[in-house]
Amino acid sequence: MATTSKRPTRWTSMDDAIWDARIRQRMTWREVGNEVGMSFSQARARFYKRMEYITPAEVEEMRAEENGKLDEQERHLLLVMAQARQEGQYTAAVAALNGLERVAGRRAKLNGLDQPIRHEVSITGEEARAEIDATLDAYLLGVTDAGSVD
Repeated sequence: MATTSKRPTRWTSMDDAIWDARIRQRMTWREVGNEVGMSFSQARARFYKRMEYITPAEVEEMRAEENGKLDEQERHLLLVMAQARQEGQYTAAVAALNGLERVAGRRAKLNGLDQPIRHEVSITGEEARAEIDATLDAYLLGVTDAGSVD
C-alpha cells in the first residue's frame, strides 16, 4: 500500500534559498551548494524533495524561467548561425540551425504544444492469452515437424 505524505506547511529558509538559487538565479548545483553551505548532492536532494510538493504557481514560475533560458539559447544560436553564414562556415550554420530546432522542440514540450501520442488498445487479457498460445503452438509445431526453427 502506497503511503501519501502531507505537504509541509512551511519550508525552511534553507529550502527557500536552494529554490531561489536554482530557479531564480539559475545557478548550477555546485554553485547552489556553495551558496547554502552544503554539498551539491545534498542541495539537489533537498530541491527534488521540495519538488514533490510543487504548487501550480511554482510550476508557472519554473515554466517562465525555462522559457527565459530557451530565449537566451535561441538568441545565441541565431547569432552563431548568422555569423557562420557570413563567414561561409556552412557546417557551423547547420549545427546552429539544428540547435534552434532542438530549442523549438523543447519549448513545444514545455508549454504543452506537443501532445503525447495516445494509443488505443482494444484487446482483452483473454484475447491476448489466446493469441500468445496460438503463436507458441505454431512455433512449437514448426520446431517438432521440421526439427528446427523456420
